[in-house]
Amino acid sequence: MAEDLDSPISAPTSEGPPPWSQVWQLPVLILGITLLTVGLVLTSRNKGEADDFPGKLDELAQYLTANNLEKAKEGVTFLADHIGRAAQMDRARFEMYRGDLTCKEQHASNEDLEQNHERIHSRYLQSAELGQPFDALHLQRWAETLVALGREDQALAKVDQITNGPAERRYMVVKDIIQRRRHLMAGDEPHRIIPLIERFVKELEEETDANRRRKERVWAASLRAQGLLDAGDSQRAIGYLQKQIARFLDEDGSATLSELTVLMGKAHQKMGDFAESERWYLQAQQNLLPADPINAQVLVGLGELALAQSDAVRTAVDHFTEAEVNYPSTPAYLSALIGRADCEARLGNHPDALERFDLALTQLLNDPFRSQNQVDKLVDVVRNHHDLNYDRQDFALALEYLQLLRPLHETEMPTDLLAEFAVTHERIAEQKNAKAMSGSNGEAPEGGMPDSTSTASQRLAFQEAAVQFEKAAEFYLRHARVVTISNDDMFGANLWQAATSYDKAQQWKKAIQVYAEFVKARPADPRQLEAMNHLAMAYQADAQYEAAASLFEQLITEHPNSPEAYASLVPLARCRVALARDEDAVRVLLNVLTDHPSIRPDSQQYREAIVELSKLFYRQQRFEEAIERLSEAIERFGNSADGATLRFMLADTYRQSIEQIDKALSEPLTQTKRLSHQDERARRLEQAQIYYNEVISLLETRDASTFSPTDLLFYRNAYFYRADCAYDLGRFEQSISLYDLAAKRWEHHPASMVALIQIVNAYCELGRIREARVANDRARWQLNRIPDEEFDDPSLPMDRHRWQDWLRWASELKLFEPLPSTG
Repeated sequence: MAEDLDSPISAPTSEGPPPWSQVWQLPVLILGITLLTVGLVLTSRNKGEADDFPGKLDELAQYLTANNLEKAKEGVTFLADHIGRAAQMDRARFEMYRGDLTCKEQHASNEDLEQNHERIHSRYLQSAELGQPFDALHLQRWAETLVALGREDQALAKVDQITNGPAERRYMVVKDIIQRRRHLMAGDEPHRIIPLIERFVKELEEETDANRRRKERVWAASLRAQGLLDAGDSQRAIGYLQKQIARFLDEDGSATLSELTVLMGKAHQKMGDFAESERWYLQAQQNLLPADPINAQVLVGLGELALAQSDAVRTAVDHFTEAEVNYPSTPAYLSALIGRADCEARLGNHPDALERFDLALTQLLNDPFRSQNQVDKLVDVVRNHHDLNYDRQDFALALEYLQLLRPLHETEMPTDLLAEFAVTHERIAEQKNAKAMSGSNGEAPEGGMPDSTSTASQRLAFQEAAVQFEKAAEFYLRHARVVTISNDDMFGANLWQAATSYDKAQQWKKAIQVYAEFVKARPADPRQLEAMNHLAMAYQADAQYEAAASLFEQLITEHPNSPEAYASLVPLARCRVALARDEDAVRVLLNVLTDHPSIRPDSQQYREAIVELSKLFYRQQRFEEAIERLSEAIERFGNSADGATLRFMLADTYRQSIEQIDKALSEPLTQTKRLSHQDERARRLEQAQIYYNEVISLLETRDASTFSPTDLLFYRNAYFYRADCAYDLGRFEQSISLYDLAAKRWEHHPASMVALIQIVNAYCELGRIREARVANDRARWQLNRIPDEEFDDPSLPMDRHRWQDWLRWASELKLFEPLPSTG
């Protein structure tokens, strides 16, 4: 029979216990109820503990009062997790205490961070908005926070709310505002704090402590007098101080009033009444204890008086030193450093002066509230010593003083300072350039001529000059950029100076850039054509010969009668030579020398053209034409400063030209032709020898310190080449004498090796083998003294044929073997 699904389930009929499957729910239910009860009890207990906000806040207040900041911080952290459930007034107290904690933590760490002040203000503001009443202490604290944030009007509004408690809670906030304002204000705005000083004095009326009230009134009077001095109104400062000193003495005849007495000394000092000033300073000093920091002001004042009255620098040094050493934590310390640095500089102790100026600068830079008057004082003294050393033409030292001021102007430098940097760097560059040109950077060796060491020193001096020219250019360019809009003439002048300075520094690409800017930006400038010429010359120096030639041609075509066009002719020829267009170059130079209507034979362009054409003919081995042009040049310009150079070139042209004659002599010739060639060969060698002698004579009459590197090269090589001429003429005795002179004269130079080798060769040609051996040993000894790399100098008068002859003779005659015994 099927089961009825709608019938109720039958109860069990057995009397025994029910099965586990029917009763397991009951124990589980009981366990759950038990756990729930325990949880509710624990939760209730914790909630009760956390929700005791008044008790927790009282405890937090006790920690803060006791300055137990660690416990206070723990309390704030704990309450922060639960304060959302608290009543509004409890939340208000909590925000106030959070502000208190931040305030105390900042004070304990000696920090003064703006973000902390913002937090304190934010929390106090939130507390006030929730309804928390602030007592006098908290109002003072809040006002001080607002002062630190620069919100002075809001701070004074908080002061107005302080209606009870000590009077200092009001006037000290006002004092904080005055001190902050005084730090931040410019030197010409002392009048801005006068209303604050008046309020401060009014607040002082509530001070019940007479001594404290008097001390603060003296401070206020001193501050007002200092404001008058800062404003340059010394006469009013004296009148004000007289009244204040009389008033305070009337109240207490035994008062010392050192602050006011020192200010009276300063006021008379500024008025130029030095005797009266010294009297007030000494009066103040008599009433001061040694530890009183006002002593530093007195000592600085006496030091400044010593310098102003009689330039008693050493007396002043003593005063400044005492202030510097004994009162390093006083406001006068900076003035003491500056004063002592000034004295050391006057005494010529420039390293000490620069060190103390640097200390003073560091102190200024580290002071976030430095006054402009302090900065101006340092700048004035430093620039004064720059000017003094500049006038003495000690430009390097002048620059050292000027460099001190750079940290004050990391972002933007004043235009006058930019100009001073530019001009000073330029003067240093010119000075180094002049020394390099004169050769005075190197010491002359025996014989009075510069050697390779002095040449290296000269090269270094030129490099140093180039560095200084580049720095001058950078400052001129910065100056130009600053005055681009405000002063067009100054812009043009500085742009020109920048371009020419880059030019002198051989920074061709930078010179090209600035010259090009000048040409484009100043089409009406009187220096427009000159700038185009300089731009073309810079292109040429940078090996951009096409660009250079194009500009030279433009000047010559568009402005044919201008001096710049004349000055472009020879450089144009040089560019065409560099572009392998020799014939074009010859045509340009011949135009200068023969056809140009405005270039006279005595002009610089004519001289340059004839020398350049001679070099070109020489390079093309057109010796006859080179000799013709150089002979004309010597006839016209032989007595000029170029005389030695022209003679050397003509001598060398004669000497080199015999190679063509020797080549002709190596071929079959008629007897007449051979004799003619031989005579011409001898004539040319003799002419070369004559001109080499003239080069030596001309240069020996000159001061060796005026030699250029080219002069030195020609002077040295003339010694060797005139001996070569004698050797090539077969005059071996004469050549031995001349080579010996050259070897001795240039004993410390690698070129001496040439002379010693040729002496060996000449003795061998004469068949005087014993002398050849002795000379060979001398040559070997010199060869061992000279490093191999020194023979790599391409300017040495070395001919591989001379070395081949030496080695040939040495091999044939066994010159490297020991001399036979004479025993």
